[in-house]
Amino acid sequence: MSRASADDLTLDVWKARMRDLHKDCVASVPREQAARIRDAAHLLRRSDLHASGYAPVSISGTALEAMLSASAYESAVLYLMGDDAAFMLSRGGNGSCLATVVQPDGAEEMIAEGATPALALLAAHMSALAEDAGPDCILHDPGPADAESVRLN
Repeated sequence: MSRASADDLTLDVWKARMRDLHKDCVASVPREQAARIRDAAHLLRRSDLHASGYAPVSISGTALEAMLSASAYESAVLYLMGDDAAFMLSRGGNGSCLATVVQPDGAEEMIAEGATPALALLAAHMSALAEDAGPDCILHDPGPADAESVRLN
């Protein structure tokens, strides 16, 4: 995911990055959980999804980093999703995890698989956001704290 300035980050580019992050979550191994969660936080800080039915989540970098340093990956993903998120999470006997996230209007469910519960849940959430973000979604310039947490490739 490459970094863009506020001027060249359009809604279409933001949605494409959310879809890319979904794919990254599905393909990631457990040791990459923190990086994927930081990527998601960066993208979420760039948007105001309230117009799409998602309550905006105020993301504290300090709180998020505290969860990640404690290996509380599922808690960190739930923190990014907000208190009103509707989801279901399961793990099979072979260790494969599956998450379902229901969009705020209940119209659709997004399902994703991941190597861990956190990666599956994050992938499903990113997919739901990319699908549901409408033209009223407002994109913001990231703060200086975001600049250090962005994965470049």
